[in-house]
Amino acid sequence: MYNLDGRVAVITGRAVGIGRGIATRLAQEGCDVAVLDLDLAGAQETAAMVQVTGRRALVLAVDVADADAVATAMDQVKVALGPIDIAVNNAAITAVGKVVDIRASTSFRSAASAAPTTLPAWSPSLPPTNPRT
Repeated sequence: MYNLDGRVAVITGRAVGIGRGIATRLAQEGCDVAVLDLDLAGAQETAAMVQVTGRRALVLAVDVADADAVATAMDQVKVALGPIDIAVNNAAITAVGKVVDIRASTSFRSAASAAPTTLPAWSPSLPPTNPRT
C-alpha cells in the first residue's frame, strides 16, 4: 500500500455506503478527507468518523451537476486542507436517465478541478503534454 499519511482526499457522494467506506478507509490510512455531498447530515456523520481516526475532515454541500460549484468546492478544499492528492468521484443520483450523465460529467469536472495539484504530486517526472499534438 502507498504511504498516504498527510495526503488530502476529496470524495463526492460519500454520505453513506461505498463513499463513506472509502472516506473512513482513507482516513485510517492517514488522509485528511473532504466530504462533498448535498446530504449534509450524512456528510457530517462521515466527517465525524474521519475525525475519530485523528485526521481532519471538511464537509461541503455541493451539487456535483454544477460545474462552478465543483470548482469552488475544490478551491475551498485546497485552502482548508492543502493540495488535493486523491479525488474519488462517487456521486450519483438514482433517477433513471440521469445516472450516466451525472457520472460522466461530474467525474470530468471533479478530476479537472483537482488535477492541477494531483498530477504533479503523484507524477512529478512526467513531461508536460500538449493535447494538440
